[in-house]
Amino acid sequence: GLVFFASPNVRYGFSSEQFYGKLNTGFTFGEAQHRSTISAEGGKYIEQFYSGSINPLINSLWSLFFARNYMKLYDKEYVALNFSQQLNYGYSFAASAEIANRNELYNNTIYSFFRPGENWYTDNKPINAETTVGDFNDNRALKTAISLTAKPWLKYRKYNGKKIPIENSSPEFTFTYNAGWKGVLESSTDYQQIELGIKSDFKIGVRASVDFNLQGGTFLSSNNLQFMDLKHFNGGLTEIAPLNVTGNYRLLDYYLYSTQKSYISLISYVRFRKFLVTQIPLVRMSGVKENLFLNYLKTDYS
Repeated sequence: GLVFFASPNVRYGFSSEQFYGKLNTGFTFGEAQHRSTISAEGGKYIEQFYSGSINPLINSLWSLFFARNYMKLYDKEYVALNFSQQLNYGYSFAASAEIANRNELYNNTIYSFFRPGENWYTDNKPINAETTVGDFNDNRALKTAISLTAKPWLKYRKYNGKKIPIENSSPEFTFTYNAGWKGVLESSTDYQQIELGIKSDFKIGVRASVDFNLQGGTFLSSNNLQFMDLKHFNGGLTEIAPLNVTGNYRLLDYYLYSTQKSYISLISYVRFRKFLVTQIPLVRMSGVKENLFLNYLKTDYS
């Protein structure tokens, strides 16, 4: 059936004394294995250079208690159109287009609970090994994205005559093409990027299971783009790990190795039934588990 949705967001900057708001609205329709979604989003809002890289509540707590302001933000006034189509349970397609004006933002406060008056905060411009983040104001960008997702070996089970997909029964392959279109609707952004990815989990006998997320890509051209248009890698400098175990690197600066060139990224997570101390039955029975993270990142500057 047809389902309509609307998701408004409003925020207020107490130091900047500004309201911001955005609205995402659209509808989904079709049967489960052929579901389609069409949506529109727009407004004037604050965005991270890498959307979703750090939870805003976590960043606020770390800023107030420890003066560690990891989140880096910019102002975006935009309109976006999004479409996704479930071709069947194993294959899907998505496309989006966005026109936006992007503006630089600056720190408006250095307040923290235990260091009042001391400026321990870092600048709102990310630090990057490959490039220097320049000034930008009223930067117009028309961007598009196309992605294909495939689970070619997906397995199913039957329940009451219905075919139900078994989650994680096939690796997930993705192909993504991102572009910025110079000269269209006064856009100055000009780049093309392609990326291939694979996510999977599998067992090594009864002794261990492995989850991994592998991505590789390159910029076919990078003639004119701002820092938020680069390929970013999710870092992790807080002491709280994400729920998605292959969602980010541990102890990696959030923007240090963002790139506009070629890259390979691997995040893997190995769960052992018995490894070192869990070889001892009493330790294993107490609920102690040993896990291993094996991560690899290759760019021209890492």
